[in-house]
Amino acid sequence: MSTAINATWSIAAVLLILGIALIGGGFPILAKLARTKVRMDRLLPYLNALSSGIFIGSGLLHMLPHSSEICEEVFSTHFPVAPLCAALILVAMIAVEAFLAPEGHGHGHGASIGLKSSRSTEMMRVRSEESVLSGTSVDTDPTPPTSDDEDARARVSMFLTPAFLFTALAFHSFVAGLGMGVLDITSDPVEAVTMLIAILSHKGFAAMALCSAFLNKGLSVLPAALVVGAFSFVTPVGIGTGVVLKLATAGHTRQAITGLGLASSAGTFIYVGVVELLVDELKGGRGILMKMIQVALVVAGIGVMAALALAEH
Repeated sequence: MSTAINATWSIAAVLLILGIALIGGGFPILAKLARTKVRMDRLLPYLNALSSGIFIGSGLLHMLPHSSEICEEVFSTHFPVAPLCAALILVAMIAVEAFLAPEGHGHGHGASIGLKSSRSTEMMRVRSEESVLSGTSVDTDPTPPTSDDEDARARVSMFLTPAFLFTALAFHSFVAGLGMGVLDITSDPVEAVTMLIAILSHKGFAAMALCSAFLNKGLSVLPAALVVGAFSFVTPVGIGTGVVLKLATAGHTRQAITGLGLASSAGTFIYVGVVELLVDELKGGRGILMKMIQVALVVAGIGVMAALALAEH
């Protein structure tokens, strides 16, 4: 009976995650086919703030305490094994970003992703000022002449940002799925539900950002759709991996995998909530009222997770 319930839960979670990811990733593609410009700039900061609170609350109030209990029992020690594992995963996420991110990469998962450069604009301004002072007519074309090597570097770097975004999103999506897959819905229903809520709150926006990044860099619709499809299956693959590990082990080994998997997911969720979603949103040049609303939404997201934890006890 327990196996059937877990199988049904895993299939339902996979279908929900796939659906949300495909809808989110398909939105920019449909907009491109319809030749309309998608504007999510006003809404996304608030949605990201709410998702940030859900991720932080889920990681700190559910997964980390539960994994600590499991690890303390399995390893028969009061040493904080689970927090250490979460901290190492958090540092690993930051290290991956530091070593792989192209210069100028930002964290925000907005609807339009791209590197901004003010070099050509500044050049145009300076040349315009010089022409006014000298009384001569100067071509203010902001595109500077480039050599073949510069053109080649530009073509190579064109996909660095979206490629990095795919790698980073896929990495923490897989770890989150792994942590969810090792859970037993019959014995850990609240943890499983909170993880699913957190993943769903972010997956669609992540897929939208990823697809927009590739489309904005000149990728055609079909390859962009393939990228979205591949990304959509990363979390389900993580869930499947976790389920296989859970079924292939027993006793203390299964408990250890569950505890360490949850701790790894906790580190991933804290990283996503703080680094990927919250930091850039609050650092943006927005008004104090908007930032206060965003902070309130973060607290609201944490409050939802706290309410679920209270209901569990």
